[in-house]
Amino acid sequence: MKILVYEWNGYGYRDVKEVFQSLGIEIDRIGYAIIDNDANRERKEEFLRKKLEEKINETVYDAVFSFNFFPVIASICNQKGMAYISWIYDSPCEDLYTKESYYDCNHIFVFDREVVEELRRLGNNRVQYLPLGVHLDRLERLQITQEDNLKYASEISFVGQTYSDKISIDNAEIPMELMGYIEGILQSQKAIYGYDLLDKLLNESLTKEILKYYPIGETGKACSISKRQKLLWDMGRMVTKRERIEILERLAKNYQVNLYTETIDEKLQNVNMKGAALYFSEAPKIFRLSKINLNITLKTIRSGIPLRVMDIVGAGGFCISNYQQGILEEFEENKEIVLYYGLKDLEEKVNYYLKHDEERMQIRRNALERVKQCHTMQKRVEQMLQMV
Repeated sequence: MKILVYEWNGYGYRDVKEVFQSLGIEIDRIGYAIIDNDANRERKEEFLRKKLEEKINETVYDAVFSFNFFPVIASICNQKGMAYISWIYDSPCEDLYTKESYYDCNHIFVFDREVVEELRRLGNNRVQYLPLGVHLDRLERLQITQEDNLKYASEISFVGQTYSDKISIDNAEIPMELMGYIEGILQSQKAIYGYDLLDKLLNESLTKEILKYYPIGETGKACSISKRQKLLWDMGRMVTKRERIEILERLAKNYQVNLYTETIDEKLQNVNMKGAALYFSEAPKIFRLSKINLNITLKTIRSGIPLRVMDIVGAGGFCISNYQQGILEEFEENKEIVLYYGLKDLEEKVNYYLKHDEERMQIRRNALERVKQCHTMQKRVEQMLQMV
């Protein structure tokens, strides 16, 4: 079997190529980044189309593979009668709502079961549920030095964005009364885990009123995405921003909290700002050397296990996460992972596990064993290829 791997600046390509090769699959690659909302996206897509066609005309491939879905690749594969395998780890992935995602050539694997169900309700039968995986071979080669201990060891760490640099409703000139109502919705969703309250409260009339002051751009090729859906995604990021800042600052009043992110938020007065962590060389060391690693899921991820959770437990780290249905389906609560159901619950569990070292260490060992048995990237790729 020979697969052409399309590489952009996403996580996981080094790992999945190693796995393909370990399974005896011959790989070739083409690399060119296409970024959402890029003003030159159409021109870049046309350039990629030309390069892909040249590759496919020169060599016979059984399939093209990418992380996330790219309509231009689906279009070419559909014309050439070859398989296009895409593995989705971003949410939202707007290109899943394009007409190209319906092509028969597609084999689309999505880590969020609720998104799969939604897309199938829209008539797309090319999507299948597949959780993300961990490349343990790479992580087992990880070497921890004394310098690493001094640099990365912490009581609590969080690796991820605060979304403080994102344009949102917070930046719009919205009347005070309307903004107060929006804030009430955001705060209500922040307090609830496992239920999409935003979708219930953001009706069409409220959507129209918000869009008067916060216009959302045209959906372009994404033919199934309404402006309301885009607004829901934006509000999900706003809830996540509030939740992450509140949690980190509250915990930092009593514990050592390290935040690894690109953007500094002035509300985080007590948190140790560490800058962005490199995915391959730094993040696994942070996960292994932190007593507690937090996962505060982006609200646009409805039920799936975020990549961060897999990365933490795969590196041998201890993880406390907000409730996600997908996590409960794949890990045993309080034996392999700890879930919180509110800020007070999180504070109590952080306090408990920082005082109970052996219990914490046993949970992280159990989680790593679960990954070895069920969630390696090799197992995921084998499952994927069986379904193609």
